Amino acid sequence: MKWTSYAYYNGDRYKAAANYSLIKLANQENGGIQDSLYILTPDKFDQQFTDPKTMPVNLNDTWNDIDAWNVHLTHSYELGQWSEELENPEDSATVYDKFTSIASIFNSIDFESYDHMFRMDKGADMSNGRDFYHNHFINSDFTQDSLSYSRLSAYAGIRVNEGFSRWSQFGLSAFIGYERQSYTQMVDSTELDFIDRKHVSNSVFIGGQLSRHQSSILTFDITGKVGISGDKVGDVDINGVIQTVIPFGKRDSLIVNASGYFRNQQVPYMTKHYFSNHFRWSEDFDPEQRLRLKGTIAYPRTGTSISGGFEHINNYHYFSAEDFKPRQYGEQLDIFSLQIDQKLRWRAINFNNRLLLQKTTDENVLS
Repeated sequence: MKWTSYAYYNGDRYKAAANYSLIKLANQENGGIQDSLYILTPDKFDQQFTDPKTMPVNLNDTWNDIDAWNVHLTHSYELGQWSEELENPEDSATVYDKFTSIASIFNSIDFESYDHMFRMDKGADMSNGRDFYHNHFINSDFTQDSLSYSRLSAYAGIRVNEGFSRWSQFGLSAFIGYERQSYTQMVDSTELDFIDRKHVSNSVFIGGQLSRHQSSILTFDITGKVGISGDKVGDVDINGVIQTVIPFGKRDSLIVNASGYFRNQQVPYMTKHYFSNHFRWSEDFDPEQRLRLKGTIAYPRTGTSISGGFEHINNYHYFSAEDFKPRQYGEQLDIFSLQIDQKLRWRAINFNNRLLLQKTTDENVLS
């Protein structure tokens, strides 16, 4: 079930927008079929599984329940001036009042909450004695793993708007923000001394944005944010995009777009510290750094675009396919990508085609 509501107010000086979303999911898990040979070589079995629903699976009476909701509010107050404008240049008697926004004071507030429950009833493991989960740290008969997470963030800043005069060719903003994250894990009877059942993270950020959107030749948007206090001190997030239009011939043009980001971010808390009935770990990972560059050339007349990308990752963290625990790659990882998009149309039929090629320096970690 999902329910979403929106509301907004758009005045001359004050503007506001808010939304609320509620999600409730209950997903039954089966752990996959007990033997892939049911599909690959069905002739080897006496029983023929013509209906996929009758194939033996590893888990029964197992559920993933998720309850989530979030609320978002963003509003701003415009600073500017009123002026009289001619509604009809040929009629000087017809005038109207026009408000020109010079700067804006803005504020945004976000709150989100997630509750997750993984439950297996007694006798739910149907994997024919192979023990689908190898570990049972709390109870070997049934499982009731729970986890709660919430995040509150609030940002406030001031923005000088682009285009209010012929000298204001760029938009410029500065902001400060606060973020609070709360984690609550299940009650563990073993009383682990290396993991806190409850953890609260507080961080303060500052940042800014430089942009240009009202140009037919060159537009760009550069945003940066850095953590200056709390658990995420030293976190850096810089991203930008620049685009230009290159005309040629009488009506043709090429759209050239370049984008990229640099991030230095702490590994999420739940990736470092986690415990449940079947899994538990406590790791001390280093921050992860990512540098990504991407370029795109598009030819709108034929619906063709070609993109090339490169990403360099240091201290890449991932989940191992062997024991399903988090790992950190001790070497540098590079990713190269090439993407070709082609849109075709015949009468009322449209074909959107995409070819994506990707190569990494270690395909055992990331392919």
